[in-house]
Formats: sequence, structure tokens, C-alpha cells
Amino acid sequence: MYTLPSTCQIPDLDKIYIKHFGTFTNNKTFVEVGAYDGELVSNTSFLADAGWKGYYIEPIHPSYIKCLQRHIHNNVVVSNVAIGLEEGLKTIYNNDILSSLDKDHAEIGVNEFNYPNYTENICYQLRMDTYLRNHNVPYEFDLLVVDVEGKEDEVFYSFDFNQGKPRMIIAELVDDHQYFQKNKFITSRVRTLRQHIQDNNYQQIYRDDINTIFIRQ
Repeated sequence: MYTLPSTCQIPDLDKIYIKHFGTFTNNKTFVEVGAYDGELVSNTSFLADAGWKGYYIEPIHPSYIKCLQRHIHNNVVVSNVAIGLEEGLKTIYNNDILSSLDKDHAEIGVNEFNYPNYTENICYQLRMDTYLRNHNVPYEFDLLVVDVEGKEDEVFYSFDFNQGKPRMIIAELVDDHQYFQKNKFITSRVRTLRQHIQDNNYQQIYRDDINTIFIRQ
């Protein structure tokens, strides 16, 4: 059985995992893009604790260090990079858990969520197809989690489903979230990404105003 962290945002996520993956944890693999500290609001920390092989990707260095420390005894790789369309150095707007490569998204965190103003830092970015190849992630791995505060579309457009075909996807898609309705550019991008995932043979099995779960058909 899995033990959900108290901050997990998806009710009964453990039951969803058991339904689709069973309780056998050997040879299971997840990739999480936007890992933060590897625990808060995590959809995977308890999978790593149960023995899954994991790849945590986190561009903010202090959060990367916390993630390393959280999973020091687990079978995971923790990488201090961002994922997006272009490889190289990028500006990231550092605002703790709401850090983003998207300035508009970062400003919503300040104006709508009452976070303190962000600081600008530099991080290194890889394409998702490069990351999967460099780390020899199996072609048909089990779970992909993407939560990068506004650049989710660039993560998905930086690989195609012929290069990596996760059985399940959990993505932060905020086209229904009340705080993003004023920004039609953001909500339009998210709707386009949602359709892109579905067009690649994935079906929605759970949706709220933050997270959507897709399963491969």
C-alpha cells in the first residue's frame, strides 16, 4: 500500500495508482518535472519510498538540494536543470514553490496568490528528449508528472510520444482555475496542450482546477 503525504492535492491518488499499476513496485519508473523539494504537494514521494525508480528534475538550486536530501535513501536521480524547447541558459523567476520560467505566470503568483516578489536567477535548460536519452529512461515508462508553473506546454513539445510513452501523465493544467481566467493567453495555451495530449492517445480520468490525470489508451 502507498501512504499519501498530507499535502498531496489529488484525493485518493494512492487508489488511482493501485488501480492502474497494482501494488507491485519493482521495475516501475516515474519522471517528475518540477520536483520542488521532493515532498510538498508531491505526487511521487511515496512511490520513491515504496521502491519505484525515479527521476526528479528541479531547476531552483536550494529546492534541488532539499529534494536530494529528502530522497537520499531512495532509488532516484535528482537533476538541477529545467526542461523546455531550447537548450542553454535561461532566466527563471524564483519565488519558492511558484518559481517559473514564465514571467507572466510568476507575476500571477505575486498578484493573485500574494507571494513576495520574485527574484531573477539563471538556470540551465534541456529538452525533454535529451534528458530521457541521457538518462536511459525506458521508452515505455510508467508515470510522467509535469508541474512547472506555466511552461508545461514547452515540456511536452520538447519530446514526442514516439520517444517517450508514459503509461500515465499527471499535469498541472490551470485553464479552469479562477486566478488565471483574466489571462486568456495562458488559458488558451493550456487548452491547446490538453488537446495535444489527448490527440496522442491519452484519455482524461481525473480533472480538477489544478491537476489532470491522463492514461494511455
